[in-house]
Amino acid sequence: MKNTDNKTTAILFIIYAAFVMAAYSILAAVFEFPEILRKPITERFALFHLHESIIIPTYYVFALTGVLQIFFSIYLFKINNTTSSNGLSSLIFGVLAGLCQTIGFIRWVVAIPYLASISATTDVSTFEGLLNAYFGMSIGEHLGSLFLAIWLGYTFLSMRETNLFDNRLSLLALISGILMLPIAFEPLGAAFSVFAFLTVPVFGLVTTWMLLMAYSLLKGKEETIKISSTVWIIAFIFWFVNVIPAFL
Repeated sequence: MKNTDNKTTAILFIIYAAFVMAAYSILAAVFEFPEILRKPITERFALFHLHESIIIPTYYVFALTGVLQIFFSIYLFKINNTTSSNGLSSLIFGVLAGLCQTIGFIRWVVAIPYLASISATTDVSTFEGLLNAYFGMSIGEHLGSLFLAIWLGYTFLSMRETNLFDNRLSLLALISGILMLPIAFEPLGAAFSVFAFLTVPVFGLVTTWMLLMAYSLLKGKEETIKISSTVWIIAFIFWFVNVIPAFL
């Protein structure tokens, strides 16, 4: 049963990483994501109408990543098998992060398409602005990222209480969580907007960590699996290749 849970968690991590990378790449290519979210509604809707058949299903995939976050948070809690408050806190914040991410992304599947469809005859700027500010920036971006950062912190603590993972893996979770904190406050604007440049590198780091977790879970059984230097180098190259295009 333990090995089955390990494999299930690893698969969930891999699917999550694949969904995030695919959805982000598609939206960046056809919808100028994420910069488009800070542009005027006229520009956003014009581009949305142009690629609606691609944007809607892609956002649905993004929403599914929140659901996956809930599931692998539950499985990771079960795998770590810790009775301390760290494990339970990790579970709670992992589920909250998943819920917030799902709520933030799902607006693009039904609510925004509806507003876009009536925008030619009705002024929907107030409603669209409310959806983006409340469900998108406040819940999806701010709370979703904040809870993700806290989840990573508690995951670091709960991983250290077991003998299943390479200590460097838990340390990478902690580093990712710390770097995620300023990103969580970036949607609030003002002085925090300077942290926007961290978004792609840090989410790329979290995705890389998840793939390393998947590798460890698939390779290991009951004992600690030390990740070789070669795998770490491959992981760094993977992170670099996926992050650098965002700055070109």
